[in-house]
Amino acid sequence: GLLSTFWTAVHHDGQGYYGRNQLGMMADFFEAPGPNLHSQWSVVSGQWQQGNGQIFPTQPAGISAVSAQVPQGPGGERYWAFDFIVFPNGNQPRVSLYVAADQPAGLGRNHSIEWRMGLGGLLEIYRWEQNQAQLLANIPMPINPGQLNRCLIGRRDSTYRFFLNQTYLGELQVAGWPQNQAQYISLESKGAITAFDGVHSGIGRFPNLSQHVGTGVLPIGHFPNANPNPNTPAGRILSLAMDGAGNLSTWQTADYNLDFSPPYASSWIHDGMGVDVDTFMVPLWMSNWGTSADPNSGLSSYEMCIGSSPGACDIQPWQTNGLGVSWQGNASSLSIGNTYFSGVRALNGAGMIGAPTFSDGAIWLHSTGIEGSSQSVQGW
Repeated sequence: GLLSTFWTAVHHDGQGYYGRNQLGMMADFFEAPGPNLHSQWSVVSGQWQQGNGQIFPTQPAGISAVSAQVPQGPGGERYWAFDFIVFPNGNQPRVSLYVAADQPAGLGRNHSIEWRMGLGGLLEIYRWEQNQAQLLANIPMPINPGQLNRCLIGRRDSTYRFFLNQTYLGELQVAGWPQNQAQYISLESKGAITAFDGVHSGIGRFPNLSQHVGTGVLPIGHFPNANPNPNTPAGRILSLAMDGAGNLSTWQTADYNLDFSPPYASSWIHDGMGVDVDTFMVPLWMSNWGTSADPNSGLSSYEMCIGSSPGACDIQPWQTNGLGVSWQGNASSLSIGNTYFSGVRALNGAGMIGAPTFSDGAIWLHSTGIEGSSQSVQGW
């Protein structure tokens, strides 16, 4: 049966997708061009840079480490995920991820759980308490240079479960940690150039599978920004499920388009199918207009209407016209000799409606232009 469900919300800041660390959701997929790291990272040791969708130490000798702050305790459900490729360049090369750490630097980060993998073919799990290491498990696990490895740790209360490349490695009971001071995760590379990718951490949603996702500023703003452009969603949900046998689902994602402003209004609308006309002498009402735009969520459709006065839509209420910029329809309800006005407005991808634009009006006449208007023939 279902044991845990994990999720995190990431938002786009114009360069890449990141979590809201203050909400316990951290993410970096290293999409920004680099070479500088995102501001959530602090360099603990060595020199680091970002490029080609990864971060990596530029000096393989010795130990290189970075840390990011995100609340991780106590209790409840949480996951940590990271991908890495390692290229050895020293003695006893290894890669570590410290989770639920109470310090960003120092031996063992004072208190933490460490996932340590070496090219000698061994995965080791340590619990650190006041910089003292306790080996909890060692698991034979060959790691090949240049091989992509996908690692995941899932926690439910004091039970930690470990996965490598979707394979369940086992679980450990770690009582009494983390506490409220568990505030950091840390990546570490020793004697190697290790390229890290897809580092993210989130919380659980079991048994309450329905979760609220907020917009705007903290403390509830998972998605603080609008779409940077129509093709890039403002936010994304990542979700993963785990059953009691240690099986993982594939990662599921759902994109969210957000826009906090309506689309631009059309700059003009003409009565008729080309240049603006002042009279109609055919049994169809026609209009055409200038294109609108929305830099965030794009346009979804235009709506048009017909009114008996500027700004009114009492003759033909608003109706959708898709993305077409002209319209024509039957005008049997119009009265000869009266002036009518065309209106248009745009809708964006977030469903927001722009300001309407109205024409200067046109007089509706029969096709002869004379019948039904007695004043037009007087004096002949």
